[in-house]
Amino acid sequence: MEILFEFLFDLIVEGSFELSKSRRVPLPIRIVLGTLAALFFIAVIALIGFVGVAMFSENVLGGILFLAVDAILAFMIIRRGIIEFRRRRIC
Repeated sequence: MEILFEFLFDLIVEGSFELSKSRRVPLPIRIVLGTLAALFFIAVIALIGFVGVAMFSENVLGGILFLAVDAILAFMIIRRGIIEFRRRRIC
C-alpha cells in the first residue's frame, strides 16, 4: 500500500511540476498544473506552521523549531519562484 501511495504522489506532484515547465503542453494546462503544484507546497508549509503554533503551548522549544523550519521553507520556495520567474522572463 505504501508503494502505491508513493507512486501516486510521484505521479501527481512531480508530474505536474515538470509538465508545468514544459513548452509542449498548452498554456491553460500548464497554468492549472503549476497552480496544483503551488497549492501542494502551500499546504505543506501551512501544515508545518499549524503544527508549530499548536505545539507552542505545550513545548515552546519544539514550537519555535517548527516555526523556524516553516519560515525557512517558505523563504526558500519564494526565492526559488522568483529566480525561476526572472529566468523565464529573460529567455
